[in-house]
Order: sequence, then C-alpha cells, then structure tokens
Amino acid sequence: MITDIQEPPSTVRFEFTEAYVARLRNRDSATWQHFQNFFRPRIAAKIRAKFPWDLAEELSSEIILAVIESIDRGEPRDPSCLAGYVFSICHNKMLEAWRKIGKENVVEFDFESLRENARNPLQQSIGLEETRKIQKVLGKLKKKDRDVLVAIHYYGQDRDEVCKQYGITRDHLKMILFHARQRFQREWERD
Repeated sequence: MITDIQEPPSTVRFEFTEAYVARLRNRDSATWQHFQNFFRPRIAAKIRAKFPWDLAEELSSEIILAVIESIDRGEPRDPSCLAGYVFSICHNKMLEAWRKIGKENVVEFDFESLRENARNPLQQSIGLEETRKIQKVLGKLKKKDRDVLVAIHYYGQDRDEVCKQYGITRDHLKMILFHARQRFQREWERD
C-alpha cells in the first residue's frame, strides 16, 4: 500500500505576494520564468478547449503580454488575486478573439437571388408526394385562407404587405391565419 501520495502538480497552490509581483515588475528572470511556467500551460489549455490549436500559442502570448503590461501599470491591487486577474484577462482576450473571428468569417448571402434563381425552399425540402398532398389540402380550403397561408408561408411575404393586399387589419390577419392553420391541420390529418 502506498502511503505517501503526492498531489499532481496542477493542483499545487502557489501564494502570490506583493514581493512576487514587484519582482515581475522589475523583470527578475527567475520570477519571470516561474510566471511563464505556472500560467502559460494553464492559459494554453483554456484556449485549446475553445479555439483551434494553431491559435493557442499566439493567443497565449498575447494574453501574457497583456498581463505583464497591466502589472506594469500597477494591477492587480491585491497580489493574492493574481491568478484570478490573469484568468480574467485570458477570458476577455478569448472573447475579443471570438469577436474578431466572427467578423472575419461573415458570409455574404443574397437571399433574393436564391429565391429568384433556384427552386424555392418548399420545393427543395419536401418531396414531390408531399407537395401534391399540400396542394390537395390547400385546394380544400377557402380561397382567402389558402391565399393568406401561401403568401406568408410559401412566398414569405411580410404580414403588413398581406394585410394591405387583402384590405384587412393585422388582428384580422392573425385570426385568418389561426383558423386557416387549424383547417389545414384537420384536412392534412384526414388525408
């Protein structure tokens, strides 16, 4: 039986003191080396959990630099909170990186040309058999119910435009849609 079990290195606690932070500000090489060895793997692990691995080294260097710059400005006020302070900067830098990645990966998409040049979404997503069933069920509805359902759900028209087209109020449109959907559902279930 093993009696002297040691904690893994990742769970070893280190107390950060005012003297430690002062040595960081003075660029003491041993303190700087300890700081790097203590925080860099933890920061990299945090980054790798959320970002592609190839970004981890670059982002962790950026975070370390931001931490050192803020330490030079006199932060954190309480040296015992250095670890939390470092990870809050890490979190903020990761959010900043996500925003940057999001802006770079914006895809421009012209929905109007899709609607004009391609089959409409109903034709793409529903098989021919279901399309025939939908046409059959729509044929059993009142003309106004059918026209309103098709205008809104098939052509994606704005509700205000549909109201203007049929000379009805927005509340009346809601009532027509509610009853038309109910009738459509009943007819769909009968077939």
